[in-house]
Amino acid sequence: MFQRIYCCVLFAVLCKVSHGQTINNNQNDDVNRLRAEQLMGKTNADISFTLRPIYFASLTKDSNSALASFSDYTAKRNMGILPVAITQQYNTGYPFGWNNSALIPAKGYQALIATGVYLKYKILDIKINPELVWAQNLSFDTLNLKNFSADQLALWYTYLNKIDNPERYGNGPYKKLGWGESHIALTIKGISLNLSNENLWWGPGIQNSLIMSNNAPGFKHLSVNTTHPLKSGIGTFEFQLMSGLLEPSGYPPYDPHIVYAGSPFPQAICFFNQLRQLHTILKLINSRMVHST
Repeated sequence: MFQRIYCCVLFAVLCKVSHGQTINNNQNDDVNRLRAEQLMGKTNADISFTLRPIYFASLTKDSNSALASFSDYTAKRNMGILPVAITQQYNTGYPFGWNNSALIPAKGYQALIATGVYLKYKILDIKINPELVWAQNLSFDTLNLKNFSADQLALWYTYLNKIDNPERYGNGPYKKLGWGESHIALTIKGISLNLSNENLWWGPGIQNSLIMSNNAPGFKHLSVNTTHPLKSGIGTFEFQLMSGLLEPSGYPPYDPHIVYAGSPFPQAICFFNQLRQLHTILKLINSRMVHST
């Protein structure tokens, strides 16, 4: 037991606290600082902020950015401890929030805690950055089916088939441990092959991306991308090719407590969907009868 504690303490002493090789999408303050430093001419003017996470490799060697001290990105061998990041939220009435990664839409208090380690050896870069989310997930007024017609319910049911967006994540406190902003990468001359769970961001926007964002947890994916703007005869360019796997939340889209006309919500929805189909058929028959007369 003493040897294990001694090894942990020795590792913590030998390793420094650092951001690793990237600025992830949840480090908004660092991204905004880098934008400001770019306007002041303190860092690489070629950084487009179109592809994120941003690699420290995109900073030039003569960069005066304060963020450069957070990562020894020029070293061939490097290891360290990632800072402990705690994100907290409290909603008093209804679920609210956006661009907050693994936090869920929930009423009450919730927190996301992330930390980890990273290792760089020549072309290999490993970052283990797990996240733990805990949410109070208090109850709130959900969908009132009594005010919905059969057509409205059927349309809403159609919408639910197109998105994994639970109204409430279960009936009690919520907790989940995930890989967070972890990745394993091989990088050669500004081109990186990644196996990652990091949040991606495509687009130059500050609050809203064109596609991909940190409005939900990251997902497991394999990608090939640039780590910094590559120069060519017609200017600089960046790219990312990605293939990934989405996983369902595991929660129904409706409040599990909902009962309509004595039936649980899924059966009630099926009933109203059948009514809508019957209503459509009757309208079609009626229109044909009118046309024939």
